[in-house]
Amino acid sequence: MSGDGRGRLWLEHVPLGLAVEVGDEPYRTELLGWRGDSLLPAEPGHGPVAFLGDDGEGRARYLHTGRADVRAAGRSHRVTDR
Repeated sequence: MSGDGRGRLWLEHVPLGLAVEVGDEPYRTELLGWRGDSLLPAEPGHGPVAFLGDDGEGRARYLHTGRADVRAAGRSHRVTDR
């Protein structure tokens, strides 16, 4: 996740481990406001995302993309399937 000088928010999806082995590919897309804390990726083919929890420093602990992705050193790691 990153922002730019124009106030836009970008989702950067970088698959790791098994996800790479099964063919999951990286992508980058702008996130657009949708409903409440939920956002929609501008790139077609990706579902809504939502920020969940608090990491103790005022940032979301998880990004929910159909799975809960935890914030970790500039990357998100999937921790649960939903």
